[in-house]
Amino acid sequence: MLLFHGASDSNVSIEQSKRMAVRLQAAGGKCDLVTWDDLDHQLDDSTARTQMLRQSDAFLRAAFGM
Repeated sequence: MLLFHGASDSNVSIEQSKRMAVRLQAAGGKCDLVTWDDLDHQLDDSTARTQMLRQSDAFLRAAFGM
C-alpha cells in the first residue's frame, strides 16, 4: 500500500496514516508512507503533486510487473 499525507492536515490526523502503516507492516504487508510537513489535506503544491503522481506510477508499475 502507498499512503500520502500532509502533516498539517486538519481533516485527518497524520497519526492515523502512521498507525495504519505500522499495523500493515506488522501484519506482513508492504506499506510506504510519504509525508509532507508543510502541506494540508488538499496537498496544494505542484511539486508535491508531481512527486505523488510519479511515486504512484512507479508503485503501480511494480505491483503489476511492468
